[in-house]
Amino acid sequence: MSLKNIALFGIIAVLILAYVAWTRNTEKPASPTQTQAPAVGEAQGMPPAGDATGGMPPGSAPPQAQPPMVESATNPGLAWSVPSGWTDQGGSSMRLATYVFHGANNTEAQCAVYYFGPGQGGTASANLDRWRGEFKDTKSQTSDKLTAHGIPIERIVLTGTYMAHVGMMGSGSSTEMTNWSLLGAIAEGTNGSVFFKMTGPEATVKSAAAGFEGMLKSIRRE
Repeated sequence: MSLKNIALFGIIAVLILAYVAWTRNTEKPASPTQTQAPAVGEAQGMPPAGDATGGMPPGSAPPQAQPPMVESATNPGLAWSVPSGWTDQGGSSMRLATYVFHGANNTEAQCAVYYFGPGQGGTASANLDRWRGEFKDTKSQTSDKLTAHGIPIERIVLTGTYMAHVGMMGSGSSTEMTNWSLLGAIAEGTNGSVFFKMTGPEATVKSAAAGFEGMLKSIRRE
């Protein structure tokens, strides 16, 4: 082979190598979305790991479910007559009933009725002691028992400085209410004890005392 042919083949080889190198450099790289397949679960719309417990990291315990609210007891098995002129404000989550006596000079005395269910609420003596403890500088107190239609009732009358509780379940601070009175009674019903507690200014509670006693004497089984 002549030198001329050898040189020609060399030039052709160089051109081929240059063309191959040029085509490789001009190819577009594949995009990340084309090279990475979706993970199992993501393609089906499932949440990624760690979100199954509301965004908590893997290994964390899920929050404990709160127990359902228990409705307050509403059937004490007793009935009574609300005194004439008293305002019946109905019950609430904490009370079976609330009555208001309107006294002179725009004063009021409130009677709260509580029922917690069979065997609930504590003994009569424990509640009487608790009511006594709500008074500071007690001026007078009396307690006795009566029976209405075969139902035993314990009652108490307190007068002095009443420590009115501010806050849920009496757990907050106390406000001193001077010259206040409390009429309390505990009726032992078939389905559990019913607690009657009237508080207010001394003169107003004294005016409501006859109606309170009449309400107690009207207590009967239903």
